[in-house]
Amino acid sequence: MHDIVAVDAPCTNCGYSLRGLDIDSVCPECAHPVRRSLERRRLGLASADYLAALHLGAGVLLLGLILAVVIGGVSALQYTTLGTFRYAVPLVVWPSLDFAASALVAFGVWKLTIDDPGLPAHDQARGNARTLRAAAFALPVVHGVRVLVAAASGAAAPAPIAPLLPLLDAASGVVRAMLVLGLWLSIATGLCNLFRWFAARLPDRALFSRARSAGRILPFVLVPAAIGPAGLIPGALWLAALVWSGRGKIARAQRE
Repeated sequence: MHDIVAVDAPCTNCGYSLRGLDIDSVCPECAHPVRRSLERRRLGLASADYLAALHLGAGVLLLGLILAVVIGGVSALQYTTLGTFRYAVPLVVWPSLDFAASALVAFGVWKLTIDDPGLPAHDQARGNARTLRAAAFALPVVHGVRVLVAAASGAAAPAPIAPLLPLLDAASGVVRAMLVLGLWLSIATGLCNLFRWFAARLPDRALFSRARSAGRILPFVLVPAAIGPAGLIPGALWLAALVWSGRGKIARAQRE
């Protein structure tokens, strides 16, 4: 019984999708051997430096996601049912912690999306990588602006503007929440696509299935992130589980 290509793996010669073809056959477009395309794309055959970068990126990304979960949990305990603060914490603390978590996520994404020097340009995941990087790098920028605003919040506002501050603060909070939600949705979608690409290169059907399922469910799980750090907990945990699994597969590829 012959093995069939079960994932969307492109031919390394012409880019044709090899899904559904016999591994011992040839590409119907250019007659390039299917097995050779799969072997060239195999993650375990990539350079040691590239695999080390992926492993580092997954680890830092996982740390950032765990920190986001911790921040969400602590911030949830900080508020009472009446919406007041349980403890006196400087306003700059929460956005600073969010900035730290998002910076770790951005660094991890950067490492995970570098080009594989052993693959041709048309076989790199550059389209998804550009979108994923843009969202990941924008997230710490948004939280960095929050840090600056919180640090300057003690300054007295000009008299004509002072009565409008509550309304402006509420409006900016809504805009910021929608922006952060959109960025997290883009990051989640990009990571799911990225780990599907890694799964196809391992190859690993379990990781591929896990990433595909996460891609379908995470958009709904991440919606509560619009209400604040506590709402991010379910989605961040789901992403962390995917990254943890992917990091283990990358470590296995390093040992091949």
